[in-house]
Amino acid sequence: DHSMFLNVKSIRQIRGRKEKAIVWTHNAHITRTPAEKGCNSMGTYLAMKYGKSYYALGFDFGQGDFSSLNQAKGKPVAVSLDWKSRKPNPYWSALAHQNHPVIFMDLRRAKQTPKVRKFLDRYSQVRSIGVTIPERHSQVHLDGTIFTEKDQKEHLDRSPVHENYDGMIWFNRTTPSRVIPLE
Repeated sequence: DHSMFLNVKSIRQIRGRKEKAIVWTHNAHITRTPAEKGCNSMGTYLAMKYGKSYYALGFDFGQGDFSSLNQAKGKPVAVSLDWKSRKPNPYWSALAHQNHPVIFMDLRRAKQTPKVRKFLDRYSQVRSIGVTIPERHSQVHLDGTIFTEKDQKEHLDRSPVHENYDGMIWFNRTTPSRVIPLE
């Protein structure tokens, strides 16, 4: 992630300090807090360098399908998730019940309201699923029950969402990407 930070910093220096940049990557890379204990994310470095000028925008979703790679075979696999099939979480439930396909949350503002901050401190967890999926999931079909409770815990960022991100975009339903064959 440090190399990613250096690339962003170099691009900003070349393009000019007043220019804005958007860097789209996995949530774990843009988070303001270290992605793993003792391991700074690109976002941690960006936050240290640019302070409040750095805006970490995360993404999460309620249900739907997504594409991943089987770690052992390196082949695409379709995965399905449904927030109802997971251990109940008031954060996901509250978002899903808004009946909006996409919700933007300005967490910088939201955390200034004591009741909202208390709710976020207690319940908000963001899914952190990368490009690959463990081998144990390779035989699971699109039935909404791919993750056991243990698996759910492995793929959650346990820090309150407002500590990691300045904003969050929630998609109620996702669809998987499709592989485009090369000619």
